[in-house]
Amino acid sequence: MVELIEYVLVFAVSAGVAGAGLAVVGGAMPGLEQVSYASVADQIGAAASLAVAQGRSVSVVVPLADATVACDSGTLSVTEGGGTRDYALYFPCSFDLRGLDGDCTLDFSSADAVALEAAC
Repeated sequence: MVELIEYVLVFAVSAGVAGAGLAVVGGAMPGLEQVSYASVADQIGAAASLAVAQGRSVSVVVPLADATVACDSGTLSVTEGGGTRDYALYFPCSFDLRGLDGDCTLDFSSADAVALEAAC
């Protein structure tokens, strides 16, 4: 009888710890996705800023899922997964690429204005 009680207690504690672990991981996953999105968006913003600062072509390869990369009046906007991040380029630009999906190569260049070519 003592062994049965010990078994039930060990099982209950183990199940409780496992359940708490799943709850923590389940709650953390949306946060990890947001960090991943922000990282990709920051890479795109940095490539565009570098193209402006150095006056040369800069390429970046990033994984995207139905993303939009647009620029108007010197502000670059990256939209993916319902979130948008804006980057001030302080340089003329006018493009709007929508539906970027997969591993995409983004080529930023700047002469008189920032230009973007994408291949996914």
